[in-house]
Parts: sequence; C-alpha cells; structure tokens
Amino acid sequence: MTVSEPDQAHPWKVDSYAQFDEAYHKLTRKDSRLKQAADAMMNRIEVDPLVGDPKTGAMRGLRTIHVSRHWVMVWELRPVIVNRAMLPSLQEIWFYDFYHHPE
Repeated sequence: MTVSEPDQAHPWKVDSYAQFDEAYHKLTRKDSRLKQAADAMMNRIEVDPLVGDPKTGAMRGLRTIHVSRHWVMVWELRPVIVNRAMLPSLQEIWFYDFYHHPE
C-alpha cells in the first residue's frame, strides 16, 4: 500500500503493516470486485477513521469493518482515539489486517 502523507483532506499519515499488505494482495489479486470494495473502504476510513466498530480489551485501539459479507478490515489509530472530540489529535492510521470472517 502507498503511504499517504498528511494533507488538507486529512491531517494524518496513512500506512499499513506488512501483514495487511500481504493479505490485501493475496485476496484481491484475482477478485476485482473485492479489490474495488477494499479500496473504497480504505478511502472511506482515510476520510472518517472512526467508522466501524471500536475494539476493547487486548484489541483496544483497533477498529474493524466488514468490507463485504465475509471480509473484515482492521486498522489502528495512533494515538488511540475513542470519540470524535479526540479526532484532532489523530496522527496516524495504520491498516493492520484483512481477513475472511466465516458466517
């Protein structure tokens, strides 16, 4: 994934872990519809990083969202942001994982 530097549209850096990159490329290489859905979701997350479900406990700081019925994207906010009032302090979004979620 290409690193996105802060700009006027979003004042935070966007990057991804190798784990995410490997899963993204493996899963979308032969599935153009999944690739389109994943790319659209990543753009949505870049614009509004608080979409999706916040995780608690050991996964605190991570958020998840279903890209399609059985595919889940996971990202991390740095520092941990728990509500919109804290959004101005967001510095980085890191895409963490992309995986199949069974029914």
